[in-house]
Amino acid sequence: TSNFLNKMKITFYLALFAIGFIFPCIALNIAPLQSQAIFLKSRLFQRGQFALLSTPTEPVTPPTGIKAKLAADMKESMKAKQKERLSAIRAIQTAIKQKEVDDRIDVDENMAIQIMSKLVKQRKESIKSYLDGGRSDLADAEQAECDVIVSYMPSQLTEAEVQAIIVESIRQNNATTVKDMSKVMADVRPKLAGKADMSSVGETIKKLLTPPK
Repeated sequence: TSNFLNKMKITFYLALFAIGFIFPCIALNIAPLQSQAIFLKSRLFQRGQFALLSTPTEPVTPPTGIKAKLAADMKESMKAKQKERLSAIRAIQTAIKQKEVDDRIDVDENMAIQIMSKLVKQRKESIKSYLDGGRSDLADAEQAECDVIVSYMPSQLTEAEVQAIIVESIRQNNATTVKDMSKVMADVRPKLAGKADMSSVGETIKKLLTPPK
């Protein structure tokens, strides 16, 4: 029994020795290796070579769409000092941003077209007012902005093309009176938004649904 106890004591003391002496030595040997690894990593970063050791990532796709195009065109307009074009682009960007803030949404392409349609309508109304007031200089400035905004919109349909779409919608919806006007308007709006003046579209619908006197 005494021999067994002596062996247990020896084993215990050896374990304490390992914990108190050997493990710290191992730790001291590992620390320099960690420092060297950190130093090597920093050097590779400086040389732009660490990407070779990193996990491959997907290539970054540049943003696309109307908002990206507006941002790019704004920079070009600033460099070229194109005041009228820059003013129109900023007006579009401001209107889009306001819509996003008010409705807490991300404006997509279709919404952007609707926003630009409203901007065009506002400028046409301003042009008429300026011309009526004899301010052709202001009317020309508004027309210049209007032309820039229209350039970001889909190609405008002719009056004949718009009327053909309306007539077809009236036929499909069995619209016969002015009471059916809202039904026809709801049907043609997605087809004509950004491609025609929607106020003129409404007038055309009303005219076609109004019986002749």
